[in-house]
Amino acid sequence: MSGRTGESYISPKVQREKITGWIKLHDITLGQMVVEEDVSGAKPVEERELGRLLQRVESGESEGIVAFKLSRFGRGALETLQAVERIRKVGGRLVTVED
Repeated sequence: MSGRTGESYISPKVQREKITGWIKLHDITLGQMVVEEDVSGAKPVEERELGRLLQRVESGESEGIVAFKLSRFGRGALETLQAVERIRKVGGRLVTVED
């Protein structure tokens, strides 16, 4: 099964709780929490929340991004790799709490 049902589905609420727990455990200051549902993968990165988060890291406003799982971070392998490279290039960090 895929989509928003079945055993593999984890609600945004649970994802937020896991991320918040990790942040508290590691004494990290949360800059911004975003949830992006029902957005087409065809929409360019810069027009989505991911683009705004990447810009925060690139500008130095954030030191990195915490995601629930790597599979929840980007829309596909290429997009994820490109985003990770942008983060790495400026000395930022991507953390996934469930991988």
